[in-house]
Amino acid sequence: MMFIVALIPHIIYFFAWIIGKCFGGHVQYAPFGWCALCLAVLVLCFYYYGNTCGRWKMDVEPVELGFETLPASFDGYKIVHISDFHLASFIGHEDKLQRIVDEINSTDADLVCFTGDLVSFTASEIAPFAKALSGIKAKDGVVSVLGNHDFDPYDRTITESRRDSLVQWLIEEQRGLGWHLLNNENMMIKRGSDSIYIVGVMNESSAANGISPVRRGDLKAAMHGVNGFCILLSHDPTHWRAEVAGKSDIPLTLSGHTHAAQLKLFGWTPASWTFRDVEGLYADGDQYLYINTGLGCTLPMRIGVPQEITVITLKRK
Repeated sequence: MMFIVALIPHIIYFFAWIIGKCFGGHVQYAPFGWCALCLAVLVLCFYYYGNTCGRWKMDVEPVELGFETLPASFDGYKIVHISDFHLASFIGHEDKLQRIVDEINSTDADLVCFTGDLVSFTASEIAPFAKALSGIKAKDGVVSVLGNHDFDPYDRTITESRRDSLVQWLIEEQRGLGWHLLNNENMMIKRGSDSIYIVGVMNESSAANGISPVRRGDLKAAMHGVNGFCILLSHDPTHWRAEVAGKSDIPLTLSGHTHAAQLKLFGWTPASWTFRDVEGLYADGDQYLYINTGLGCTLPMRIGVPQEITVITLKRK
């Protein structure tokens, strides 16, 4: 990135030099050279900050949402929403992962919902962190779904049958953590005579989103037997507008995936080039989407986008 940015003044100088030659003018190189050097140093400083300080900043984001259809017994129900561990990014930083687990447990949540991308490449990333991850506690446990990276879609060298076996390995490892993994299925949570449903789909990306979209979700199968208030866990937020908002009666969807590009300057993130919905809360009528910006990294840096733990409190209107 540093070298690409530093090339920009040189490219501008090249075209200016050509124009100068054509019209008999002379363009001095020195201002462009100094500009390239300054840009390279600036990018290097940004990267150093993002890799050392920005990468480990954490936000605990409180969100309160009201629903007329929420059963009375679940008024005040507290959900911790986390996403995108990308465990390979914690290798050598085990203490940072334990800090996250401790922060989650300190919320005294009723339920923890993890919305995918536990690993970056393979299930082997889980083993060094299994003890810490299995220590995440909530009254009704931890519920999770699979994200796009959990299917390792970017390795074009493996066959689909091999990919399926790797995914099955990941499923077994994740269930070994004591988490309730929902693969196009749902679970019921009861409070007295009241109940809500947690619905989970495998990654379902819009066909227009990404170089290698993973489309393993089956919302119809996941919703089978659901006859009350429900919360959908779907890793890729593009699924919400494609199949949920205005097309179902699902009141709340929780997603991750975007990371807000792990870069935000003056309120702008390059993720907005790719995603209509990038981070935080979105509404379509009385249906809501919340996008968590994740805990891990695909690139080892975060600038303006801290690690996020979202604490959602459900209220009855």
